[in-house]
Amino acid sequence: MKASLVPFQPCPGVESLRFDLTLVSSGRLAFNVTLTGPTAPGLPLIQTPGQRRSGLWNDHCFELFIGTPGSKAYWEWNLAPSGDWQCFQFDQYRANRTLSESLRLDNCSSSCFENTYSLSAEIILISSLIRQRELLKIGICAVIRSQEGLSYFALRHGHQPDFHDQRQYVEITL
Repeated sequence: MKASLVPFQPCPGVESLRFDLTLVSSGRLAFNVTLTGPTAPGLPLIQTPGQRRSGLWNDHCFELFIGTPGSKAYWEWNLAPSGDWQCFQFDQYRANRTLSESLRLDNCSSSCFENTYSLSAEIILISSLIRQRELLKIGICAVIRSQEGLSYFALRHGHQPDFHDQRQYVEITL
């Protein structure tokens, strides 16, 4: 799945923000981000995963939400440019959040050339969360910090930025 994210409000530090999500095997997802704009050169360069850490959405953060049609349950996976990451599971919209082992960061690295930042990560699927040819609800989002504050990017937005709103997700088969 290739996607370009749109900002909720204009963000001068980002000209484009693209994601590529691919099921590379029955137990692995490739998660790639490309950010172009003045923000890119200021993002950290990494070659290894960081630590599990909560609250990543308070700064630069790339996010993946996964659910299945007909279910209110979903997973939220966060990755910061520092390589720090976290995974949560919810029973329903923003309810009963628990840390989850279902999606784990295996490796990640980043690079920057002029105003283009690229981050590549591989996610291990611990459970049978995603099967090939299974219909999924996917939300791909990002939070970007600039001098103006936090900017929210998603596939699409409602009346306000809300990454947990499954009405803003797309249904796809990986």
